[in-house]
Amino acid sequence: MKRLLIASTMVASLFASSSLLAAETSDTDSTNKSWGMDKYYLRIGAFIPLASRTQVRADTNYFLSATIDTEKTLGQDRPDITPRIEAYWRYHPNHSLGFTYYKLDQNGSKIIEEELVFDEETTFLAGEVNSYLNQETLKLDYTYSFYRTNKVELGLSAGLHITEFDFGISGEANTFEPDGTPIGTGVFAKTGVDVTAPLPVVGFKLNYNFTPRTRLLYKTDIFALRFDKYKGSLVDTGIMVEYQAWKHVGIGGGLNSIQIQAESDEDNGTVGFQNRVLGAQLYLTLNY
Repeated sequence: MKRLLIASTMVASLFASSSLLAAETSDTDSTNKSWGMDKYYLRIGAFIPLASRTQVRADTNYFLSATIDTEKTLGQDRPDITPRIEAYWRYHPNHSLGFTYYKLDQNGSKIIEEELVFDEETTFLAGEVNSYLNQETLKLDYTYSFYRTNKVELGLSAGLHITEFDFGISGEANTFEPDGTPIGTGVFAKTGVDVTAPLPVVGFKLNYNFTPRTRLLYKTDIFALRFDKYKGSLVDTGIMVEYQAWKHVGIGGGLNSIQIQAESDEDNGTVGFQNRVLGAQLYLTLNY
């Protein structure tokens, strides 16, 4: 999903070029150019995981695997601190399009005391196992602001929340044919266990301006459904406080909680993830 980084760069370029154009065509004061009337908004900062829990399950058509807790069973640490980019374009006073991108990576190494049955083809022996879990999220949404004053903005949103999970585990293992015939014992890596979960979401947002320079932001996305080969549920909630330090530049921070459960029906079985992450955000904003 490297193309997402290119897309993020293009969004940033769009904001920069738009700001130059705005500087040439308008010079309204900061009070009139408040958040309530901004056309372009870009948030760039860090997502700092404070707590997380992830469970992985890989069932086949003939075998139900055990659920693996990546933190408890495999000793994975909390996800690394990662950049997070958010933006929106308000093309009409009551209508806007939004964009969010971030990626979470975590790794682990642990000495297991008992055999770990991963699927019908792989049983990891007692000893050291190494693992990784990478998550990459892109969200696109549309927001309708059904109520807005200089003090308060309320909006409803709808969009697509796409998260890709990539999980791998390695260690000494017994391997088997699908019919149960032993193949042998040796160092084995189980990689490429992944699922991409595109979940339509609906949401609600609240912006409350304490002062012309300070505001509270609250937003939640939620949905649960099954379509095509995917099944999943999502709750993504964030609460932030921002301070407009300069005319077009601000600083902010807050908390974000993400809970996602996703399953993908593949040709040879079902891959599922349950993931919960609570994190802090610190960021800079550009708005015009």
